[in-house]
Amino acid sequence: MGELQFKGALKHDSISGYLLKNDTLKVGKLSGKLSDESRLNYTQLYSQTLRLVQEHIYNKDVLMSKKWMGFQQNFKSLCAKAQDDLELFIGFSTYRSKLPFSHFYLIMQEEQDSDTIASEKAVHFEEKPNGIGYLKIDNFSTSAEELKEIMPRIVEKAYPHLIVDLRNNSGGGVEAAYAFASHLVNTNTDIGYFTTNRFKFESFDTNTFNQLPEVEPETTEGFIAYLMQNDGAKMIVKAHQNEIFSGQLYLLTNSNTASTCEPIVYVLKALENVTVIGESTAGAMLSANYFELYGKYKLVIPIADFFTMDGERLDGEGVQPDVLVASDSAMVKTLQLIQGH
Repeated sequence: MGELQFKGALKHDSISGYLLKNDTLKVGKLSGKLSDESRLNYTQLYSQTLRLVQEHIYNKDVLMSKKWMGFQQNFKSLCAKAQDDLELFIGFSTYRSKLPFSHFYLIMQEEQDSDTIASEKAVHFEEKPNGIGYLKIDNFSTSAEELKEIMPRIVEKAYPHLIVDLRNNSGGGVEAAYAFASHLVNTNTDIGYFTTNRFKFESFDTNTFNQLPEVEPETTEGFIAYLMQNDGAKMIVKAHQNEIFSGQLYLLTNSNTASTCEPIVYVLKALENVTVIGESTAGAMLSANYFELYGKYKLVIPIADFFTMDGERLDGEGVQPDVLVASDSAMVKTLQLIQGH
């Protein structure tokens, strides 16, 4: 989703640091010298950013918070003095990290090589001794086709134990999430509620929220387009004809298990055959959309909030594991549980 942050140091006219996912996972290094060659009128960028946020933010009440007011003041000052894009992006990332909501980013317009993306495997399966299957899912962005292929094979093998590793999986789209979940549940399953700023409520109330239409989106793009035009939706996974996995399921999570992963973990955790092991998930669960700025930038804005069926907000909270252990120890602990230690 382009959800990267920068942490580094500025010295004279040079800067260096790391690109991070969810503020902790290093995914790249960046360095360079400051220049004003690509400088636009950032004051206009500031005004356009605020206009888009005010129009599309999932809940306009958050714009009344002290943290948002502080961000707005800092960003305005940044846009008045920033000398180039690098300074602008680093400043934006620093200030937005203090906000009380996720999925808010300023990124560069870039053309992605779809062939390159598709060629990178996102799903890895290994058959371990003693009837244990191990499935590592790197993301839910590019893994849909791989999951459609591997999940039926896993179900057919009828492993007594299946370990699904979602550590460092920062989320993605509904296509891959459904390709995974549809082989784990065989009844209509309520995932939760998405609410936009058109949906008026004071606090969570089941009767009020159940007025939202049930939706089982086929694509992420289609679901985002739906949310852009409506009050919200009650997301469901309908019963499919798929054979489902009936053994013991272990989900490994850490603080970088984010976004699309989190409702899945929350719903599956309630099943009798599921144990969640590791760390609390990231608490970064909002639905976001991209908005173009001057043909050069994209602003990512959270357009819909998410509530579980029992009224829990996952953004800023995350999902607690059944067995709390450090991320690096989750696999060892899972094998110990399977072996009865």
